[in-house]
Amino acid sequence: MGCHSEKHDADNHPCSGEKAFLSRTAEEIDRIYSEEFDKLRNELIDQGIDVTQGEGLKTFVRAVRKLNERFR
Repeated sequence: MGCHSEKHDADNHPCSGEKAFLSRTAEEIDRIYSEEFDKLRNELIDQGIDVTQGEGLKTFVRAVRKLNERFR
């Protein structure tokens, strides 16, 4: 998907606003995901679950998969 504009001045390009918007949106999604991931991990740890090995790790992985589904 390329731009079909005749105007390719970097500062005034018709697509520059859209690209900036998409970039800010992606950054915001990443920030929210990171916060949710940390919150999830900390909640499990606070429940006494060892998220680094064994059944605790399996529980953590399942929870992260559910989190990822929310961000598709």
